[in-house]
Amino acid sequence: MGNLFKRTTKASEPDKDVHGFIYDIWKSNKTETFSKNLKRYLYRKGYNTPITDCFDDEFHEGGNSPIIAICLLHSRLETDVNYTLENLNSEQQKRIILILLHYREEDTSISSKDYQFKKKYHGMTIHNCFLQQDHKNIEEVNKDICKDLARREINEIRKSLKAP
Repeated sequence: MGNLFKRTTKASEPDKDVHGFIYDIWKSNKTETFSKNLKRYLYRKGYNTPITDCFDDEFHEGGNSPIIAICLLHSRLETDVNYTLENLNSEQQKRIILILLHYREEDTSISSKDYQFKKKYHGMTIHNCFLQQDHKNIEEVNKDICKDLARREINEIRKSLKAP
């Protein structure tokens, strides 16, 4: 297995290594637009993150690559998160960076921080992102995702250094 966290040196010269996946099972206009913009942002930062709506053994050979799961909050938080994650096995769920896409500020009545500690999803990184134009936190969320990928990259390097 190659180094899945190897960064590209130039955005104009794509690296074949995958640094993570953007997982969009919703395939709505909003999630597709968000996913494509996030992919471009991460690519400019040196991360190769293909967009997918399914994970099978052939597609996902890496085994430890982060999965940036896009969750469109459409009805109820837990129902929407369950739908987003239903096709991911428990090993894949450990690598999730979950992005909760909100339409309105009041959609955060159950905060992601509280939700993060529910037993079923313990250990996931969760970010809130507002799709309203006047809440312009998409750039902030993109930066947080970059930090998450960098942190995971560092942790993988540490693990490899400790391995016999």
